[in-house]
Amino acid sequence: MLKYFAYGSNLLHSRLRARVSTLRVITVATLNAHRLMFHKIGTDDSGKCDAFYTGDPKDQIHGVVYGLDPSGKDKLDQIEGVGSGYEIKQVQVTQEGTCLSVFTYVVQDAYIDPEMKPYHWYKHFVVAGARQNDFPEAYIAALEKIDAIPDRDHERRQENRLIAEQSGPDIIHKPMRLRKGR
Repeated sequence: MLKYFAYGSNLLHSRLRARVSTLRVITVATLNAHRLMFHKIGTDDSGKCDAFYTGDPKDQIHGVVYGLDPSGKDKLDQIEGVGSGYEIKQVQVTQEGTCLSVFTYVVQDAYIDPEMKPYHWYKHFVVAGARQNDFPEAYIAALEKIDAIPDRDHERRQENRLIAEQSGPDIIHKPMRLRKGR
């Protein structure tokens, strides 16, 4: 199993399950010295998430570590746009003092625009995923304050609304807490 750290719309289990079915939740974790930004230029002209490196230890991103079957990685790389927006980065995340080495996706510099804003449905995926994974309330409140814009593409908006509605009871179990030494 590969360890993948999700921090954006893939926090929502039903969203990621709709994309790649060969995964399971390992734990929730924190990526230090990074800030969650919605400044990636999306292919749909909206802002997407980035784990932006700041170097400031006070900056933290909460996320989910998924175990991904290697057979699903190429598909996830393609969906995420590796080489055309995102690149793969190995990072260390922590969970109750335990460090895990994982891969995640970060935005390539040429695809950053600080003026970008997410669509409402995309922001909903991130907020709903944060709630689903029991992230701290202050973190969720900060996500809710992110300015979002309406998606004028009715079909895309409806398709994503259906995925969001599936975020209730989920066949992927709740994240577990790692014990030291694991």
